[in-house]
Amino acid sequence: MVEITFLGTGSSVPTAKTNHPAVLMKYKSENILFDCGEGTQRQFRKAHLNACKLTRLFISHWHGDHILGIPGLLQTLMQNGYGKTLEVYGPRGTKKYMGLMLKLFTH
Repeated sequence: MVEITFLGTGSSVPTAKTNHPAVLMKYKSENILFDCGEGTQRQFRKAHLNACKLTRLFISHWHGDHILGIPGLLQTLMQNGYGKTLEVYGPRGTKKYMGLMLKLFTH
């Protein structure tokens, strides 16, 4: 069975009721996050979900409202002893941009 949780369905400007784009899909042992807008970590908490169970991240495109939650998410995973390999998929340039994020926001 597939379980889908909409963590954010808004656009580039959040509202009191919508957050930046982020959708979690659970299937078997996979926890796949589609996009990671700013505030996604908080949305995980509000939904009583554990971000450390993520197995994959899909990035639809590199607009800020779809990716600005990634640095904080990566730091949270590291600080909580995330022991898996987070597989990241995205459009052309994803390897380069993820490398820059890791360089800027992790140690």
